[in-house]
Amino acid sequence: MKMQMDAQKRQDQATLLTAIGQGNQMQYNADVALANAETARREGQREQERMVEGSRQLQSTITAQAAKAGVNPNTGSAALVASAAHSNAWLDWMTALWNKETEAVASENKATDLRYQADYTVRSAEAATGLSAGSSFVSDLYAPLRSYKEPR
Repeated sequence: MKMQMDAQKRQDQATLLTAIGQGNQMQYNADVALANAETARREGQREQERMVEGSRQLQSTITAQAAKAGVNPNTGSAALVASAAHSNAWLDWMTALWNKETEAVASENKATDLRYQADYTVRSAEAATGLSAGSSFVSDLYAPLRSYKEPR
């Protein structure tokens, strides 16, 4: 009988340790997702800056070609062409930024989901085994989950 109880306790401990391991892996994946979100935002800003520079060069080219042709680039159809080019470029800049921001928010949402899953996994194992992840035999393994902080 005692051997059965000891075997059950070891099985419960193994179940809890497995859940803690899975929870820690989910926490790590959540941290990676947050890093990906920050990277996406930076990429969006860099892409927008490249596009702004490209549109400025295009604007300069349009102005130079109009002037070379003897047209006043600040009035009439030449000004309309330049204005349309600038408006289209602005929309492209904002679209690039929006796309990367959307990617970043998706990564942040994934991180939040993973953190909740990690917590649920450990709590479910605690409930199923009657053990606590804060007990002495697993306290060091459980530390990353105990230090969980809600993402911003």
